[in-house]
Amino acid sequence: MKVMTPYLAAALDRTKVSDQTEFQEQDAKLTVHWDGKLLQNLTGKEKVDRLPVIVSGKSVHQLLTVAKLASGTGENQAVAALQDWGLADKVSVMCFDTTSVNTGQINGTCVLLEQKMNKKLLYLACRHHIMELIIGAVFDKCMRFSSAPDVLLFKRFQAYWEFVDKNKYKAGINNKDILAQVADINDDRIKFAEKLLHDSHSRDDYREFLELILIFLGKTASRGIRFMAPGAMHHARWMSKILYCLKIWMFSRRFTITPTEEKGLQKICIFAIHVYLKAWMTAFFTSKCTIQRF
Repeated sequence: MKVMTPYLAAALDRTKVSDQTEFQEQDAKLTVHWDGKLLQNLTGKEKVDRLPVIVSGKSVHQLLTVAKLASGTGENQAVAALQDWGLADKVSVMCFDTTSVNTGQINGTCVLLEQKMNKKLLYLACRHHIMELIIGAVFDKCMRFSSAPDVLLFKRFQAYWEFVDKNKYKAGINNKDILAQVADINDDRIKFAEKLLHDSHSRDDYREFLELILIFLGKTASRGIRFMAPGAMHHARWMSKILYCLKIWMFSRRFTITPTEEKGLQKICIFAIHVYLKAWMTAFFTSKCTIQRF
């Protein structure tokens, strides 16, 4: 007896029943992704913690749930979603950020998820989060920044910005010490940045980073020489700190800094060109990010 009518098929599609059936028939091994977000509650103005859970694999990508974490922990919600979709046995990889909530050796979500699923999973930590740990160590070594949310040097530069003559900057490539450090990779990094600038960018800070690298290396971006006003500072977001370092060094003829600060900024700028640029900007590509090593 044929019961599948267009109306019934549409109703099942709306409830994602057909999606669940399709995923249950997948033979490929799947990766489970999660990342807690503070979002506005649908029934009020207050914000609530929600946990989007996604699975991906060869030619598949599916959002399973965006569960509210009012009751139950994150790993419970993730396991429940996987079991509801019949995918628990097919998940073999976890993708997550590097917060202690996820990576704790005893009560971390990753460990608890393995326990609840009764099997070992491959760990794929977010490449950007790993890089932020490393660049943070570089900053600490070169600048001895405090753990305070606002870096005093950056805050001072932010206040001084309105007095900066944007035409009076110095390119790093004109400094003999910097030239000696980047001469062998200069052309490669310029081509890399110019190629990426031809692509569209959903984030303005990524575009600004690429443009600052070109200016630092003595080139002009397609939009011309332009410097954006220093933005918000966040202790856990190292991209913003690199933008600050590049700009402060290039305007250090007018903006007063100590010799120690200038030396530290210079080291960070060189590190950004040598290592950070390619590693960060290729972290989106699974086929490339795993071979990028600091």
